[in-house]
Amino acid sequence: MKLTRVFESPRVTLPYSDDQWSEIKALGNHVDEVLRRGDCKLTMGGEPTFVSIDDVDVPKWNTLALGPKKRKLADDLMRRLKKQFTSGALLHYGQGKMVSG
Repeated sequence: MKLTRVFESPRVTLPYSDDQWSEIKALGNHVDEVLRRGDCKLTMGGEPTFVSIDDVDVPKWNTLALGPKKRKLADDLMRRLKKQFTSGALLHYGQGKMVSG
């Protein structure tokens, strides 16, 4: 697996002004209203952790990020969950949390 930074927005180094905060909050309220009108519900939090019941102590379930069997099992699970709980959900394959020690 290779990680490459494609683009990074400039970071904020000073607090926002009161006017900037007002604009940010107004935009957030507008987005919330658009989502509410569209009956779109968002969640935020840790992604589900997928661990095999068969061989929980091997590296591919603990320290190795990817592997063909792990990816296949995860994909099968995701598709079963989609079928059971949604109609028309978008399946997203992306990087989860990055934790550095």
